[in-house]
Amino acid sequence: MDGAVPAIWHSDSVPSTSQGSRRDADPRGRPVAAKSSEPRRRARPGQTGRADGVSEGGSADLEPLAASWQPATGHGRRAAEEPENPSGLRGLHTRFGWRLYALPLLLVLTVVVVFDVVRTPAEPPANAGGADGAPVDAGGGPSPTEPTDGPISFEPVDVEIGAAQLPEGDDFPATGSGEFRVLPGSTEVIGEEGALHTYTVEIEDGMEVEMDEEAFSASVDQTLADPRSWPGLGGVTMQRTDDPGAEPDLRITLASQETTSAACGEIMPFEVSCLVSDDGGDRAYLNAARWARGAHSYESNLADYRQYMVNHEVGHHLGLRHVACGTDGELARVMMDQTVSLADDDLSLLGEAGDIDGDVPAEGAVCRPNAWPFPVID
Repeated sequence: MDGAVPAIWHSDSVPSTSQGSRRDADPRGRPVAAKSSEPRRRARPGQTGRADGVSEGGSADLEPLAASWQPATGHGRRAAEEPENPSGLRGLHTRFGWRLYALPLLLVLTVVVVFDVVRTPAEPPANAGGADGAPVDAGGGPSPTEPTDGPISFEPVDVEIGAAQLPEGDDFPATGSGEFRVLPGSTEVIGEEGALHTYTVEIEDGMEVEMDEEAFSASVDQTLADPRSWPGLGGVTMQRTDDPGAEPDLRITLASQETTSAACGEIMPFEVSCLVSDDGGDRAYLNAARWARGAHSYESNLADYRQYMVNHEVGHHLGLRHVACGTDGELARVMMDQTVSLADDDLSLLGEAGDIDGDVPAEGAVCRPNAWPFPVID
């Protein structure tokens, strides 16, 4: 650098602080899902900075330096001498300076603020959840998305979507008793790491058309144990229990057409499944009409659609919402409402009742059916 050489700063001219610890900033990462169970495998935020509070190339033994607030001149005397014992108003002014005028103004402002706080009612918090027991899902389809804050209720919609109509096929139970029974069976913990979610497999009693209980029970367990399901890539584990006194996190329930419709709020004009939350946990209502006949999106592939039903509702239990297709010709994410349609144009007709995370693109994308959260395994 050209020009005069600047004076060298000596650290000896500035006294160090008394004994004290160094306080480095604590970087905050984005927190994980409402239930810690939420599977954030692909978007898990990392922590920045160093946990030990030592910056790169730094030392934890160094202390911050402190300089005197009052600069010294000459031999340490103040630049201007003040009277030792001023008196009267002049003395007050000399002693307090601008603070003599500021204190009354601060007092007036304090009174005004306190009055405003007292007379202004608090505003209700934004995004308050709905009542307990309101359906979280209004359809039957995800890759992980943001978790919801709580149950949401919607106004019924009246739309015609051909793909959402129930296909022809086997008979199914229209009614049942409304009482549920835990089916026998338990599993080891499924998955290698992550918060544990316990579940039961249940069926509604009194359904007029008999359903194959053993086949239903086995299908649920086999679906969740598949490496393409939620526990497959870590972040969440699951375990089935049949203990009558247990309070599982999730009750996966095969229910009659009318019982499911009533539980889901009768929002859609076609057959759906849904997840309902209350203080005792979550209950996934799998519609027996769909279990028996499937959906047009899966054509005649009933086994794949049943796997989709299980994975989709478990995704809602983990706090995930519906998503759009987004990219034409790609595999649908399991949280897409594939029971209704594989086309974004159809899903856009549902409005708020579709409970889709984000806007539905207007490009008219159509996806391919997919039953799994992680359809491609390395």
